[in-house]
Amino acid sequence: MLTLRLFVDDCREDNGPLEVAVGSHRHGRVTARDVASLVGRSEIFVATGQAGDVLVLKALAIHRSNPARSPLRRRVLHVDYAGVDLPTPLEWQVDAAFNQTTR
Repeated sequence: MLTLRLFVDDCREDNGPLEVAVGSHRHGRVTARDVASLVGRSEIFVATGQAGDVLVLKALAIHRSNPARSPLRRRVLHVDYAGVDLPTPLEWQVDAAFNQTTR
């Protein structure tokens, strides 16, 4: 599963960019109590960018955004791609909408 984030606005370090624990997607399911330890051992990538830039990352990477310290916008278009179905009873939103219109 991949995520693409298209920067609609410039995103600087002072307006709450996405922070990603590099390689955390390789650890599989991480319990809530183990997240801080894993993040503490990880390199942190700060996803700053200019309007028009695209960031590609593994959707299951541990990530966060801190509150912005400046009043600037940080809009992004966030798109997730996956080549598999979700396990039942979960379903992709687009599938749920399609299923409702075809019933």
